[in-house]
Amino acid sequence: MVKLLVIANPHVIDNPEIMDALENRLPSMPQSYIDDIINQPEVSSQYKVLEGNVAADYHQITSIGEDIKRMYRNNSEDAWAKDSLIAFVSRQPGMYDKFELASIYLTYGQYDELTTLLNNIPNEFEMDNEKTAEFTEFSTIINIAKNIYQNNLFESGLTETQRSTLESVLEEPTPNTAPLALSLLKRDNPEYVYEEVIFDLQENLYSMAQPSNQEVIEDVVNTKFKTFPNPSLDYTTLSYDCKFAQMSFSIVDIQGRILMHKPLKTIEDKDVNEVLIDLSSLSTGTYQILVNTNAKTIWSEKLIISK
Repeated sequence: MVKLLVIANPHVIDNPEIMDALENRLPSMPQSYIDDIINQPEVSSQYKVLEGNVAADYHQITSIGEDIKRMYRNNSEDAWAKDSLIAFVSRQPGMYDKFELASIYLTYGQYDELTTLLNNIPNEFEMDNEKTAEFTEFSTIINIAKNIYQNNLFESGLTETQRSTLESVLEEPTPNTAPLALSLLKRDNPEYVYEEVIFDLQENLYSMAQPSNQEVIEDVVNTKFKTFPNPSLDYTTLSYDCKFAQMSFSIVDIQGRILMHKPLKTIEDKDVNEVLIDLSSLSTGTYQILVNTNAKTIWSEKLIISK
């Protein structure tokens, strides 16, 4: 019965927890049953079809939205373009959409609207500790920017405290605040140079998912590997090259801790396959996604999560 249920729901073989439970169940399942489950013909279950449709629709909606905003921003001839941009962004529901709207108000010198927006954000969203910390950081930076723009301050316009605050943001960059902080530092000092810190993976933590010796293939360039959308919200799609065997992917934070590790399925008659990755358990921030085969890293990319 268990074998028939699994074969009827082929997507479960992509779940390592379920497969581990099958292989170690008591009483044990005959190995022939497990082989039948693993080696069944590739089919697209309704679950996989739904996952693919969600990823494709989300990617398309995000791309269309960015195109619309880009069109309005680049339109310097029509007076209505600015109002259309503000109207479009103001209809977006997320807290980070409000951050973007605040930045637009700043750009156009609409400081009263900016202040009103910031005052309303805590009342419009359920603010847990993480969101409160992000909002506080963003408010601090946007108010520094507001002071600079209002008073037309350029080089050396920042106080030492403001400069220190902006530099502390760059130590652990986030997609919502780091670009603004860096632009203010460069406005204050055009020669300011920011060198992003790249953290090495900690071998002892990495080996939790890959117990064998690690060997990294350097300078691997393969255009068949990509993630989209990136930056991501709750989901991203990993597109990967099927010519490699025994593949898996990992998502690692900037301290080198492995937060997610799952196998990737190799399909012999396909050059490229895609898998939808659920990011809902991860917080906003910058991560690294790595693809490995036979304990070797063959591809990696920065992954930004913005919620």
